[in-house]
Amino acid sequence: RPPRSTLFPYTTLFRSVPRHGIRAARSVTEPLPYPLAVEYLCDEGYTIDGELMGPNKFMMSCGADGSLVGDLETECTPVSCMVIDVLNAAPASADPITFESEAKYTCSEGFAMEVVPSDAELISPEGANAEFALTCQANGELTPPPACKNIDDCHGHTCGAHGTCVDQINDYTCDCQAGFELNTLENGEKSCGNVDDCKDAQCGEYGVCIDFTGGYTCQCVEGYVLTELEDGKHKTCEPARCPQMPPLDHATHDGPEVLNLVFPESALFVCENGYSTDGTVVPEAREFTV
Repeated sequence: RPPRSTLFPYTTLFRSVPRHGIRAARSVTEPLPYPLAVEYLCDEGYTIDGELMGPNKFMMSCGADGSLVGDLETECTPVSCMVIDVLNAAPASADPITFESEAKYTCSEGFAMEVVPSDAELISPEGANAEFALTCQANGELTPPPACKNIDDCHGHTCGAHGTCVDQINDYTCDCQAGFELNTLENGEKSCGNVDDCKDAQCGEYGVCIDFTGGYTCQCVEGYVLTELEDGKHKTCEPARCPQMPPLDHATHDGPEVLNLVFPESALFVCENGYSTDGTVVPEAREFTV
């Protein structure tokens, strides 16, 4: 690699000046006379000890015997860069790297870089790349990192007509409308479907549950009526209750004094002596059922 630093002229030279290492520039390139010296300047990004603020120059001179003396074993070493923390990304190794080498990173699961940088908080998964590298610069710092952004996992998912997709980290869920719940279909797709309100219905043996959006009702068999339970959440089918019967003149019954029948109950009434349902004396006319 050719020298990249400025050369510093000295005087007329007679001793051959060698290149010293591959990362230093000589101040002169012609023979050097005794006792003059030649200065070596490390290339940008290199110092003698590899430290950013370390020495970057060393000298050699022409000895009395015509040989070079001085820092004969000195070499220029690349400066090092510390691996930095990057938001939502992890390095392949935490070890420092040297000038012009790269530190490889991978975005966290569910994160990637945009194809074209923007201010968007979420990015499309199409063409997104999760791997990148930062280069160690001559100033001892890595190149600025890109932004690993949350991948929009709602891309291509709708949750159906009754829900809104909500992005998560490496997943998504559905915000369902009232009366609808999150369902996972056989193909793994998530959707908002009608809540099966009949699964804990209490219609009882005399009613059939009918589900609708946001609730259910009971279709009761004849003689039973739909009744709201005390908890305010459930319904059931209860036997129809007849109005309280007023006392009947000249007749008694076999039930309680206050008669309040429910389906399919009945009460037997018996006419007092001297009375019948049709004015006859036949025994059948003295009794009737309600």
